[in-house]
Amino acid sequence: MTRESTSSAVPWVCFRVAGGDYAIRLGAVVEVMSGRAPELIPLLPLEVGGILNARGEPLAVVDGGTLLGEKPSGSHHHVLVLERGNRRAGILVDHVLRIDRDLERRLAELGRSATDALAETEPASNWIEKRHTREGVAIGLVDSEALFERAMDLLAGAGSHRRDERCQSAF
Repeated sequence: MTRESTSSAVPWVCFRVAGGDYAIRLGAVVEVMSGRAPELIPLLPLEVGGILNARGEPLAVVDGGTLLGEKPSGSHHHVLVLERGNRRAGILVDHVLRIDRDLERRLAELGRSATDALAETEPASNWIEKRHTREGVAIGLVDSEALFERAMDLLAGAGSHRRDERCQSAF
């Protein structure tokens, strides 16, 4: 591989949530923070997320397992921070695995492009994910815009939980 093709490769952040491997474009991630247990938000189901202190500023965080349609993770070692305009959200993930600069090349070898793969989605999906093989392991490609909007929707719908869900009480 030439230096030019390496430098033009789009890097992806690979991470694990609830036993599944996923990748999101590195440019969509503002920062990766160390994960810790978030403070609870009144009336927000415990499985959804909470608030973290990010250098003195509150950061709303969502459990990555819940967000990606998997089971709630419960084990958060990292937070992927996404930002759109003046809105920020953190995605609690089990682990950030690596920065992958060869994902685009491997997809091209399969006759695919990441753009095409992300465009192939079910119309009912709120976020976009397609599985592709990385060294024999299925990996989900995640569209950052759709993921961010889904996170905002989950946080905005915090007060509309079912009565049988466990959540933090305001008192």
